[in-house]
Amino acid sequence: MITHAWAEWVNRIGLIVGFFSFWFAAPELIGEQRLKSWETAIAPSVQSLRWTLLAALAVTPLLLFGIWTYTCIRERHLVEPPFWYALLFFISTVGAPLLDRYLDRLVTKLANDSHARQTALFIGAVLFTLSFAFQLAGTLPQIPAGTGARGEQKQETHIP
Repeated sequence: MITHAWAEWVNRIGLIVGFFSFWFAAPELIGEQRLKSWETAIAPSVQSLRWTLLAALAVTPLLLFGIWTYTCIRERHLVEPPFWYALLFFISTVGAPLLDRYLDRLVTKLANDSHARQTALFIGAVLFTLSFAFQLAGTLPQIPAGTGARGEQKQETHIP
């Protein structure tokens, strides 16, 4: 049995793993011919993609800082930024440049190498199975708040 908070996190992890499993399976589902056509079509748009990613890289952290500052002013005290602020900041500072750097090579590799597509499909299947297991674990019976592992009531001790 797990607590409600742990169940929520296990379920979230399952959803994230399931999302990534799709992207590993997608190249094999898309097929070699379509990937090759994307390879030729993506070359001219890579430069505009770079500028879009750089703009997102510059604007996202500033926008997050502005929202956080406004919240602190409105609440009249320092408010801890939510987790998704840190996640968006990480994506904009780390994920976008990595995508920009490796997108050409990744599409070329997947378009021309059937073994890479099959490996990605296998990884996607494993991740999909893991995501199902995490989501199933998130639905297990949960321990009610304020009880111990065996269901007994916790005694709160107050130190004067």
